[in-house]
Amino acid sequence: MSKNKLILTFLIVVVLLLLPLILKERSSPLKNFEGTQLSDLHYSEVNFINAYDQTKLAGMLFKPIKKDSFPIAIIIHGSGNSSRQNKWYLELVKHLQDNGIGVLLPDKRGCEKSEGNWVGLTIEELATDTEAAINFIKNSYPNNVTGVGLIGVSQGGWIAPVVGSKVNDLSFIANISGALTNGISQLKFEEINNIAQFTYKPIAQLISGLTVKNLANKESIKPFMDFNPVPYWKNVKTSSAFIVFGQNDTNCPVEQSLEIVKSNNLTHLKVKVYSDGKHAILNETKTAISDIFLDDIVDFIYESNSIINK
Repeated sequence: MSKNKLILTFLIVVVLLLLPLILKERSSPLKNFEGTQLSDLHYSEVNFINAYDQTKLAGMLFKPIKKDSFPIAIIIHGSGNSSRQNKWYLELVKHLQDNGIGVLLPDKRGCEKSEGNWVGLTIEELATDTEAAINFIKNSYPNNVTGVGLIGVSQGGWIAPVVGSKVNDLSFIANISGALTNGISQLKFEEINNIAQFTYKPIAQLISGLTVKNLANKESIKPFMDFNPVPYWKNVKTSSAFIVFGQNDTNCPVEQSLEIVKSNNLTHLKVKVYSDGKHAILNETKTAISDIFLDDIVDFIYESNSIINK
């Protein structure tokens, strides 16, 4: 092959490899998200202690306005640090509060006003923070709260069934975009999609073998790699469990998770997939959380609460 042909071939290959960088949309899925501001909401500061390791935790309690008795949802954050200004969480909180449901939104340990450090802890250890939140609500508002349940978001959807397998009297457990695969499978799926934003899927699959190996050894990720949520889902003590997925989610392996539900005969779990909802269960314009989902979660909580109080 002549020198000119080699150069031409090289240039063609380079152009083909660069096409995904030019053509693919890589903007944040929440780029156009409108959401709610914390200043728009009424809440009170709360503090409680994790009896497991004496960590001092904090959070915000959102009570329904002009309502003396109500169910409460404790939200469990996803991976990474938590922020009180996160519009996605606040949008969910507002909808629940507006519909007569109280919400405890704890600060993840090591974030905002909570002490400690989540880095390096296992899912089971992180679950003790949620147990502490449950005990706080039960002890502080015995006459106001008609039922206590959990809403686990993303990685919080792993923590929720761990708690649910230990606590006897939860009204409900909702898992929003939390994988039912084990940790390493979830990480592989997410990393392939992260890399595929910049190249072709087959190339991303090859590269991910190296990047996953490196990520799996990070202190903030390593404790989760062997975690398997299925045994915990099999042993949750409440009959009211709702698993929510968004179609086209690039973080959570939805199809694999649905297969796991089927193959493990998890018939006690209510499962729903929202059309093109992605990881954040967004509406069609991707500017807000799906109204259908928000109404579904309210209905689910009230149905669960009526069952436990029969």
